[in-house]
Amino acid sequence: SLVGEDLELHRPLQQHEKHVAMEEYQEKLKALNYRLWLVSECKAVGGPGGTIKHLQSRIRNVHNGIIFYHQLGGGGGGGDGELYYLMFYLSDKFEPYVVCSIVGSNPRDPHDPRFDHANRLLSYEHRFDEAVKEGVAAFIGAFSMYNGRLQDVLVHYTDEGERRASDGRGTTRSHSRNFHFKIRVATDFVLKFMPVYRFVDINRCRATVGVVKYNYSRDSVKFLDAVARF
Repeated sequence: SLVGEDLELHRPLQQHEKHVAMEEYQEKLKALNYRLWLVSECKAVGGPGGTIKHLQSRIRNVHNGIIFYHQLGGGGGGGDGELYYLMFYLSDKFEPYVVCSIVGSNPRDPHDPRFDHANRLLSYEHRFDEAVKEGVAAFIGAFSMYNGRLQDVLVHYTDEGERRASDGRGTTRSHSRNFHFKIRVATDFVLKFMPVYRFVDINRCRATVGVVKYNYSRDSVKFLDAVARF
């Protein structure tokens, strides 16, 4: 063993030991703190002479924008059962949407192809229908949106076929490959949570910048209708 139960290295490591130690670190972190494991990645910190002095967890960039979450059910994370969360993210695009993805894992198969490198579910499973509805209801209730009326919630959804066809080929993908949908929110919401919107004067951008105008005008549908298409 290269990593202790407290996630500290037993000794400085050589470079050829790095990947084995990082896998061991992640497995022990998963048992110690499942939620932290779900949204983080392991990084090696260098020491004298090219050695590795310790390993640390960092939140993956794709998970930095989480502002709300809802457990979708399952067993105890890291144990025999699966455990999933519906995550709500501030979008990294200039658009009036909150992005929703399902994050989880299969404790029986750490390389389950249903998930991407960031533990996001790639294809939707309709067994989550009721729990996802509960999660969206909890979100709009927490932030006083849509007067709490789930039937009024508007979303933008890109189906799996279009997501798979969106191959960046060396450029930024036009759509993420993982399952996700976007909840339409008021501009005031993103102005409050993302000061960069005030910095760039988003209302001026909406009138002058083509891509921002597009993001604000894209089609939305009723959330409850969209669930059937997931």
